[in-house]
Amino acid sequence: MADPGPFLSYAIQWIVFALLAVVGLVWAYRREKRLGAMSAEERAVALRSRRPSHDADYEDAVLDRNPD
Repeated sequence: MADPGPFLSYAIQWIVFALLAVVGLVWAYRREKRLGAMSAEERAVALRSRRPSHDADYEDAVLDRNPD
């Protein structure tokens, strides 16, 4: 029997890539479907909440909570 050598690892690499591509497509489809069912205002809030927060945003929130 011939040694599969690098061909086996190359095949496994493509199988993993294909699985990740399918998972990514399903995730994107579900996200688009969820966002499509929202109103424009809800969609803006959902997308804004995914934005990474910055120190200035945290600082503003703390100052807004404590007016002292």
